[in-house]
Amino acid sequence: MKVVKFSSREKQFKIQLPTGARDVCGEYVYGDTLDEVNKAYAAASTMFLDATLKEEKVIIITFEGQCRIEENEKIIFECDRGYNVGEGVELELQCEVFIKQTWACPDGRSVDRYDETEHSIPESASYNWPPSPGGSGSVEVPWSEEREQFFAELVNATQNIIRKLSEFTTDAKSILKIVDRGARLLPGTTRKKR
Repeated sequence: MKVVKFSSREKQFKIQLPTGARDVCGEYVYGDTLDEVNKAYAAASTMFLDATLKEEKVIIITFEGQCRIEENEKIIFECDRGYNVGEGVELELQCEVFIKQTWACPDGRSVDRYDETEHSIPESASYNWPPSPGGSGSVEVPWSEEREQFFAELVNATQNIIRKLSEFTTDAKSILKIVDRGARLLPGTTRKKR
């Protein structure tokens, strides 16, 4: 049932669109007269009914990081994606699986909506959650089981590195034991001989 509201301050009528149509046409239609708002409602309803919907499963990967690698006082690699907190190394990795709904409207516009869906990638704790598809540092890739598994393993490995670093830096004695016996924390790292 449509409800017509009038704002005496704005001197305008408005009607809230049904839930599905809001994704395509916005939440409300407006008109200066009752006739105008009813025509706007009819036009929005037609646009929604004429829009075509395509659904696909996607993975959104968001990476923000900061680091600088130098050799012989030359910067050989620098990454400064995301928020800059100064010096040091910083990493934020988020991966999420969504059902992406793309509405192709008759007026040429395209409207995307993302709904979370179950997946095997570990949850991320972040102030930027959920990721904003198409936002800075975000990449959207088509879903496949293999890709979901890859990103689940990547997030698990990243969490494991953070856990190991946390355990490693709990006290000075632990650090010295590990360093003095020549242990490697990560595969592929080598210690420089003196």
